[in-house]
Formats: sequence, C-alpha cells, structure tokens
Amino acid sequence: HKLAAARQAGAELCIDLLEQDGKRGGEEEWDVYFEASGHHGSVLKGVEGLSVNGRLVHLGIWDGGQVPGLNWNVISALKELEVMGSSLGGNIEESVWERTMAMLSENPSHFASLVTHRLPLEYFREAHEIASQANLEQQARSIKIVIDFSLSSGDHN
Repeated sequence: HKLAAARQAGAELCIDLLEQDGKRGGEEEWDVYFEASGHHGSVLKGVEGLSVNGRLVHLGIWDGGQVPGLNWNVISALKELEVMGSSLGGNIEESVWERTMAMLSENPSHFASLVTHRLPLEYFREAHEIASQANLEQQARSIKIVIDFSLSSGDHN
C-alpha cells in the first residue's frame, strides 16, 4: 500500500526494502534517500544504497533514536554522505510550509491515499498503537493516522 501511495504522490522510484536490496535491483546507487519509516533497518539499507556524496534525509523522530549497526565511517569517510534531519518542527522556514500547502492544495487526490486511518478522538490510544508498531510488516499497513475531531466514536476506518 505504501509503494502505491508513494507512486500516486509522484515518487519516481519506489522500492520495498523487505523484498529487494537497497539498490535498483543492484544496478545503480541513489543520490538522495528519504527515510520516513522509523525503522533502523531502513536507514542501514539507505546508507548502503546511497552513492558517494549522496544525501540521507530522515523525516520524523524515532522511539529511542538509535540505529544499531550504523557505521559512521561509511557515512563520513567512505561515502561522505550529507545527513539531514527533519521533524517538521520549529526550524522549518515559513516558505517550506507555504510550498507544501500549495502542493497539497493543487493535487489533493495525489496524497489522499497517504491517510490510511481516520479515527475520532476517543480512539487516540488505538491511533498511537497503530502508529508505534515496531514490526516493519505491521507498519506496512499504515501510513498516516489522523485524529478527526468531527468523527463520533462509531465513525472510523
């Protein structure tokens, strides 16, 4: 489901790291890798698949914040990667928000499939449980979980 949603949103290359290695079937390396799964294995695959002077962009935050097995010598000396973090917090320029909102407004149907769960406030614990699944296969079923204040306890997906 996540790969189809990424394609619908305009991604040029989508790879299921559970099914194939970190490169395009072993053919070439990437210049940029966006990691948004929250799983340390995804970072390891991304570092492996990035080209020299590539860019690793991590979106969001992780529970615990550790990446077991990450070799910083590969990042700094061997590949000289640029690592960028983004939690979409206070360091984001206002123009980034404006461009993001414009992009979402222009093509809302491209991004509709990113919301996989819409729950009323009463189900906030269930929403948190869905969002915090540690297993990659369980995470594959959800992308974005929205707490919708306009829903009653019987209206959710």
